[in-house]
Amino acid sequence: MPASAITSAASAPALQLLVAGIVALVLLAAGAVPLARKAGGSALVYGAAAAICVLVLGTALSSLGGAPASLILPPGLPELGGRLRLDALAAVGLDGDGLGGAAASPFALGFPPGCAPGGAGGGASPPGAMPATSRRRNGCCPSIPPSWPA
Repeated sequence: MPASAITSAASAPALQLLVAGIVALVLLAAGAVPLARKAGGSALVYGAAAAICVLVLGTALSSLGGAPASLILPPGLPELGGRLRLDALAAVGLDGDGLGGAAASPFALGFPPGCAPGGAGGGASPPGAMPATSRRRNGCCPSIPPSWPA
């Protein structure tokens, strides 16, 4: 079988779209490192992650009842390539991944800069984060009750 052959043409675009979405998430993670300290960087990263995860979720949901598709990629063992298959069980797993990422990204967008979860009463604040008293005073984290010690 030649490299990059697609065996089920009916759902092959779905499999290619899922592979592209996963590659996009990996590239986004690599690009998030330089964007982490820039203004608006986290909104860009989490917004893009939410969009990609919604795309993965929708594609996996649409291929849930379809015929299995497989794809052979050139990288991998010599003369074998990398073999990917999308069947009902793989679609369920990708649904969970897409749903988790699509739910977590907007949640992360809701935190103002310097107002990290875990720094309020439950754990140590990350380096550079505002102390709990400053967050309360500035109204940054309304979820911190005023009665909590700083």
